[in-house]
Amino acid sequence: MIYIVLGLSMLLIFAGCGNGTMTVSQAEVEGKITYPIEQKYIFPVHENSGTFFNPWPSPVERKRPVTGFVAKLLLKHQLNLNSPKKPAFSGFPEIKNGEVGFTFIGHATYRIAWQDFVALTDPFFSKRASPFSWFGPKRKLLPAVFMEEMGRVDVILISHNHYDHLDELAARYWGNKALFVVPLGLKKWFNERGITKVVELDWGQQITIGDAKITALPLMHWSKRKWSDDRQSLWAAYVIQKDGKNIYFAGDTGYGPVFKTTGELIKSIDAAILPIGGYEPRDVLGQNHINPEEAVQALL
Repeated sequence: MIYIVLGLSMLLIFAGCGNGTMTVSQAEVEGKITYPIEQKYIFPVHENSGTFFNPWPSPVERKRPVTGFVAKLLLKHQLNLNSPKKPAFSGFPEIKNGEVGFTFIGHATYRIAWQDFVALTDPFFSKRASPFSWFGPKRKLLPAVFMEEMGRVDVILISHNHYDHLDELAARYWGNKALFVVPLGLKKWFNERGITKVVELDWGQQITIGDAKITALPLMHWSKRKWSDDRQSLWAAYVIQKDGKNIYFAGDTGYGPVFKTTGELIKSIDAAILPIGGYEPRDVLGQNHINPEEAVQALL
């Protein structure tokens, strides 16, 4: 049985299909803990001289955003003078043996909980999606649960390095108290902040944590955190496999063949968390952000 506490910024949907093969590769060592990594699937080349790219075409032809569009977007969020509201929260679902529960925290942040295992997706708790505390897009809704109220967290999944998905405030709060699973190229960012309980995965690689398996899968997106690091770290979706349940999480993504490919590789998807925001204007944002209709098609 699956219990859901849902919000509006992400779409949680259910489905199934596919299969795959496994090749054991190397082990990732962090401190005294060894995390076995398997190269479970092979995907097309998606890196060239330290720069990552999407190997599949997008149905949307992307135009570079003009300066006026960026300025208008930033100004709109900057002048949002209303205090963010806090959603009503009635507590985490009670999880019994064999069940998995979902709690929508805000934006792309979900708490996914089994009775003995808790994962957090793209934890974003800052007031702004920005490198500055005084400037940049402000959130309109506070997290449904604050970091101090989250309780047990075993694993934190990071889909990519944009400020609304990789939040330094949250990363420093959990530090080495939880295991961060990140895409290729992002481990250095954590290590520079003293966070060493980190495993980075390429597409198709899988980590085993107890009886849970987490596999990194392709997305149609990009990465950038400062002027000089465009696409220098990868972006990834994840499937958590535990107790017979396969849970899929995508942080941000455009529409493309990646969903059909995933469906052919993973035997069944019991629940999918897919983004449904930030997709207009289509010629600027549509290549890297699906709309609600595309989210449904991605599930199918």
